[in-house]
Amino acid sequence: MSPQDVIDGIDKYATEGRGGYPGEAAMRKAFRVESWNNEFDRVLEETGDKALAKQQADEALRGTAALHNPDLVAGGGPKPTGIGGASENSSIGSQWAKKGPGSQLTRAQQLREEAEKAKAEGKQKMDVTLDECE
Repeated sequence: MSPQDVIDGIDKYATEGRGGYPGEAAMRKAFRVESWNNEFDRVLEETGDKALAKQQADEALRGTAALHNPDLVAGGGPKPTGIGGASENSSIGSQWAKKGPGSQLTRAQQLREEAEKAKAEGKQKMDVTLDECE
């Protein structure tokens, strides 16, 4: 992503929240359907049992949510990049609102600040390492 993409994404999420992109809900739904179909097809191919494939696809997606990489709060786009546990996904999203170690800025604000620096330096792409929060 370019520094400007990160800045724009963070600002958009800060002002509009989830659902700020046209078609975002439809993208999540389509991704979920595709994920369910992939799981159904995988189990059906292995077992030949449609009822079992449906049951396992339903179970595999129960309690899951669409994931975005990077997270929407961090400037990511609306197209999902994976499926993961809903509670874990919510936990990851909430970490962006917390202040980073030794900083008065939230993690999202820190990332935005780094994007501003990269933009000022004329960098075309962001090179950021995101470490797991403690």
